[in-house]
Amino acid sequence: AIAYVGWARVTWTDEQTEYRFWDEFFNQETGNFRPGLALLYAKRNWYPSRAQWVRKVHTSWHVLGDPETPIWTAKPKYLYVIYPSKVWVGKSYTIETVPNATICIFDKNKKYYQVITADNKGKATLTAPKYETKLSVVITAHNYFPKELYDCVTVEDYVIIDKATVTDFRCDIGTTQTVAFHAMWASNNSHVIGGRIYINGTAY
Repeated sequence: AIAYVGWARVTWTDEQTEYRFWDEFFNQETGNFRPGLALLYAKRNWYPSRAQWVRKVHTSWHVLGDPETPIWTAKPKYLYVIYPSKVWVGKSYTIETVPNATICIFDKNKKYYQVITADNKGKATLTAPKYETKLSVVITAHNYFPKELYDCVTVEDYVIIDKATVTDFRCDIGTTQTVAFHAMWASNNSHVIGGRIYINGTAY
């Protein structure tokens, strides 16, 4: 068993107690197939009573186990996921999977941590952190096996050229033309020092 929902001692019960639990359990807006949420909302929607034995039954109703455990209600299937292997710092990217799946994205130190729900087409758009790192992806959905992909997305910095100057806009054959650039890193806007620019495969 992975969870137990019931009483901590021998006590009375009634059909309405079980009815409220299962009604909330199959409601995606409340219990969402999780024993802890179903019990929470079942108790919340319980009508108070002056009878001591009724209150005793209500308050001794507990869940043992992980209250967030999603319970399969059909034979589970395998998830698919489409994701970029590389993204730029601070840029948006899209992950595609099954509709309404829960997608968790995080790095090793949990400095970057996001949880988002895919839309009804299975797509979710996120923004990469503003520093270089590797991201892991964990996807869960009702009646699907979880998908765990660790260090699968590489976040890389990139260069922004915000200024460029030339000595002359016309360059005749055999003449010398000087081109100057100012470049900065996208992650923190710091100056790029010692960078090279490649033209037709030649570094300058």
